[in-house]
Amino acid sequence: MCFILLQTEANGQDVGFRFTEKGNQIEIPIEIANNLVVVPVKVNGLIDLKFIVDTGVPTAILTEKFITDVLDVKFSRSIPLVGAAGGIAINALLTNDVRIDMKGVEGVGQALLVLEEDFLELSNYLGIEVHGIIGYELFRNFTVQIDYRHRVMRLYKTRTFRPKRNEKVFDLEIDGMKPYMKMQIDQPDSSYTAKLLIDTGAGHPLLLDPRIDPRVSLPDERIETQLGRSLTGILEGELGRVPAIRWGDFAFEDVLSSFPKSSATSEENLKLFKDSGRSGSIGSEVLKRFRVTFDYKSGKIYFKKQYWRYREPFEHDMSGLYVRAAGPQLQEFVIIDIKEGSPADEAGLRYGDQIISINATHANDLDFQSIHRLFRSKDGKKIRIRYLRNGERGKAKFRLKRKI
Repeated sequence: MCFILLQTEANGQDVGFRFTEKGNQIEIPIEIANNLVVVPVKVNGLIDLKFIVDTGVPTAILTEKFITDVLDVKFSRSIPLVGAAGGIAINALLTNDVRIDMKGVEGVGQALLVLEEDFLELSNYLGIEVHGIIGYELFRNFTVQIDYRHRVMRLYKTRTFRPKRNEKVFDLEIDGMKPYMKMQIDQPDSSYTAKLLIDTGAGHPLLLDPRIDPRVSLPDERIETQLGRSLTGILEGELGRVPAIRWGDFAFEDVLSSFPKSSATSEENLKLFKDSGRSGSIGSEVLKRFRVTFDYKSGKIYFKKQYWRYREPFEHDMSGLYVRAAGPQLQEFVIIDIKEGSPADEAGLRYGDQIISINATHANDLDFQSIHRLFRSKDGKKIRIRYLRNGERGKAKFRLKRKI
């Protein structure tokens, strides 16, 4: 999730999350969508929703304004939100003293930003119902453990949390309500220590920005691509591979890294990034290879290696297709963009085509995550797509092609 939000406070009210059950630990089931953590919440005790857990967001966000019709909230003011590329993207309405509950946990006196228009379209780009984002307030009140393998989030009372012996601990810096740590970046002819945002709300492995840190060198082999979505729309940039990233005993080689284009970030935001000393961010494509525990109060982060996926290679989309989920059940898959010269483009697929089946599996039996995994699966893999275009059926076939 790449956007900048105005930080807000709940006007001095009793802000905070607390346990509603006895004990020092709560375990909450989560969903994983495009590597992002999605947790069930209830707002004002009235409606069940799903929010992304995002360490990069200081204030909770509700993306669909119509939901507030049943929440009985009052807005205190309108706030212009500024996207990463600068300029006013959209207005958000601020409401205070909202209650956000999860299993065994209540969050009282919460500030909530409500987007007047749903520019993010989280449900359509993740393939499951998602209504908002929650971040800093959750992490500042608990020690938060994300277990990607078992699909649970564990919340601990920080004073009682004790790490396991097989967990490796590192220093965590909280700056501007966001968590940072230092990692070593290996390049073909140099290495350096980088301050990186640990961003659970980003699906990528690594993002490095040479406009912020002059030590960042662009790989010789790069492809232009869409890096993600923000309030201002699609963020464009390049994708390449970094020889290695390292911290402690952990190391990953041949890591895919995103490199934003100049137009992807405003000069104002670039200055903010430079002032923070950051070089970029680590996203959930790396984090999912661990059980990760955030302890904001103690300034520590713990990593437990997940051996079953630690050695997975980092792959990019090899089809050239950008697909959006649509329909009442998010079970219609529509092509919204195609990379020129890609295998899908050369096979004759076009913008607006609705996918009927992939490799003989009907769209009703597919899900968004399996489509993404398939398009990143293996260089040379055969793909057969049946589609609907202007009421007429067609078919296309191609092989996935690794570009970098």
